Amino acid sequence: RNLGASKDVVARAMSQVLGQPVSAATEKTFWELGGTSLMAMALDGALQAATGGVARIGIAKMMQDGSVDGMAK
Repeated sequence: RNLGASKDVVARAMSQVLGQPVSAATEKTFWELGGTSLMAMALDGALQAATGGVARIGIAKMMQDGSVDGMAK
C-alpha cells in the first residue's frame, strides 16, 4: 500500500526530525538512527505536511518497518 510518500520525501522528513542527514538508500530504521516515540509523532506530522496530508505513517507502521523503504511503501 503506497502511503503517498517517496523514499526521498521520507528521508528528508527523517533528516529534519532526527537532525542528521538520512539517505533514501539507508537500510537503518528510524529507531536505529536515534528516533524516539516523540520524534515519531513529529515524523508523522512532517510527512503529512510534505505530502499535503496524504501520507500518514503512524507509530505502529514505524514499529513494524521503520526503514525509509518500509515507510515509503
